[in-house]
Amino acid sequence: MTQGVPAKVIAASLGLAGFSIALIAGLSADNPADQILVRALLSMIGCNAVGLLLGLIAEKSVQGALSAARERAAAQSTSPVTAHPAPSPIDSRVSTGSSRSQTRT
Repeated sequence: MTQGVPAKVIAASLGLAGFSIALIAGLSADNPADQILVRALLSMIGCNAVGLLLGLIAEKSVQGALSAARERAAAQSTSPVTAHPAPSPIDSRVSTGSSRSQTRT
């Protein structure tokens, strides 16, 4: 996704949720329609602003984590690789076991 889109999606979702909750709460309290709509619109604007702030924070933290992961991957890919890896303990046990059988005969 392009930069800024996730923040706008989060903001729109929270704004819609705030509007819906305020609308349902006003209807359940039997408030007048004009009062319900004004409060629902104010709630939508407030929740949209909070959602935009939260979305921007989340987007920055994800971008930071991605750039750190890319840097680690780049550092690991440029590190020298040994031509012959160290033998595992299982390999050494197998080789010593075979050398014992050769010395007995």
